[in-house]
Amino acid sequence: IDELRMPLGYQPPKFQYPKQHVAHFIKTCNNARLGDYMVKQFVCSLKGAAFD
Repeated sequence: IDELRMPLGYQPPKFQYPKQHVAHFIKTCNNARLGDYMVKQFVCSLKGAAFD
């Protein structure tokens, strides 16, 4: 996954709340059907501590 390149022009989504992040990821999972890209998008969109 570390070597996977996102498509040209891809802009990662910006979220203010954890629920937005999870909802977007679930929607992407239902639409994309490209497991490696979904995991990379999820990991790359995390910032700061992922768990409290």
